Amino acid sequence: MNKVARRNIRVSLGGRVSVRPCGPLPDGRSVHVLPTDDTIQGLTGNLVDSFLKPYFYEAFRPVRRGDRFLVRGGFRAVEFLVVGVDPDEHVTVCPSTVILCEGE
Repeated sequence: MNKVARRNIRVSLGGRVSVRPCGPLPDGRSVHVLPTDDTIQGLTGNLVDSFLKPYFYEAFRPVRRGDRFLVRGGFRAVEFLVVGVDPDEHVTVCPSTVILCEGE
């Protein structure tokens, strides 16, 4: 399990976890994410087009409010925080999901 996944489930290296199926997640209508400030210093351009669309493109990734994830692109790595999801706390990002990346 990588560092980002461990942080999302709040477990340290060597910690014990149990895994169980959670059933189907609803398709997300929208997902609101914000970049971590220290990972975008000196970065210009549209983060949605450069990082988020390629990351989520047809990957059907599950996310929940509070998750952090790392996206690599353009010789950089940018960390994002999920600050909101609709319609539920846990959703699957699908091709019809609107990805928002504005605000504080």
